Amino acid sequence: MRNRTFIILAIVVTLLVIAIVFGAIIFNRWLSAKGADYEGSGTGQVMVTVPEGALGSDIGSILAKAQVVASSQAFFNACRDQEAACSAIQPGTYAMAKHMSAVNALSILIDKANRVDDQITIGPGLTKWQVKEQLVNTAGFSDADVEAAFAKAPGLPKVAGGNIEGWLAPGTYLVGPGQDATETVRQMVAANVKRLRESGIPEDQWETFLTKASIVQREGSDLQKQDYAKIARVLENRMDTSKETVGFLNMDSTVIYGLGEASKSRKIPTSGEVADASNPYNTYRHKGLPPGPIGVVGQDAFDGTHNPPPGDWLYFTTVDLNTGETRFSATMEEQKANVELLKQFCKDHSNICKG
Repeated sequence: MRNRTFIILAIVVTLLVIAIVFGAIIFNRWLSAKGADYEGSGTGQVMVTVPEGALGSDIGSILAKAQVVASSQAFFNACRDQEAACSAIQPGTYAMAKHMSAVNALSILIDKANRVDDQITIGPGLTKWQVKEQLVNTAGFSDADVEAAFAKAPGLPKVAGGNIEGWLAPGTYLVGPGQDATETVRQMVAANVKRLRESGIPEDQWETFLTKASIVQREGSDLQKQDYAKIARVLENRMDTSKETVGFLNMDSTVIYGLGEASKSRKIPTSGEVADASNPYNTYRHKGLPPGPIGVVGQDAFDGTHNPPPGDWLYFTTVDLNTGETRFSATMEEQKANVELLKQFCKDHSNICKG
């Protein structure tokens, strides 16, 4: 009889425990659905990173996991009530408190003063020297740290030959607290490798492709978007030794790059620099492509180089410096006629054409 009573009691206790646990689960789910929320501005400090492209629901989950808000639903509700504010949240790392009300959490995220990271924007056409300047001046890294990061270059493919030039993808990068220069450079290289893979370009051709695309970028920087692809075709045609350019690219941008860091902001080489065959990047004196890329490749130049249109062009000249209108030609005779158009433009707009 005692054994039977004990068994019944054990069953009752077990069922009671199960009911309590199950009830707690249901209650927590009910609270979450209702949007359980804390009150006030919270306590302590926690760093929260909002990734690129995160939606209100994504941010709510991140905040709930970090114990900033009581539930993702509470933050979602706050976003629903303040859509304009929520849509203004920028990716980055923010200093926040634990156990905040969702409304207070939202107010923290829309105030840029609470950002604890740095943003660095790498634009198309920049050389590695110019990228280094931005990493030093904007992100606060030392010159030596950036040089070391360039030398280490995690993720840099073997085909690059250890040279970081051309392998830094353009874009805006977040430099969070404690993030070093090597990690920042790794992200830039990874972004470039990603788009190369997605483009379907064979890996053994990546360096050659970036060399071409970087020249297209620098030569087309002041032109119209649609001209990048035509410049890419000009490059391919000029490398054909059977054409009248007999394999010489004759590009000012490569000559300037070969002059080194001190000349990074120049666009036009002197006649003496054009005649200097000791510059390995001098494509007036050396046939074919230069030794490697000459800068950051923007997406327009990337796409244009990947899919250049058919055409027999060998030359191009911008004939309107206001609009960027550029004429492409297949013969030197046509090119000379286009140069005359540029001269006429400069005669009519002496305030624009200098020197």
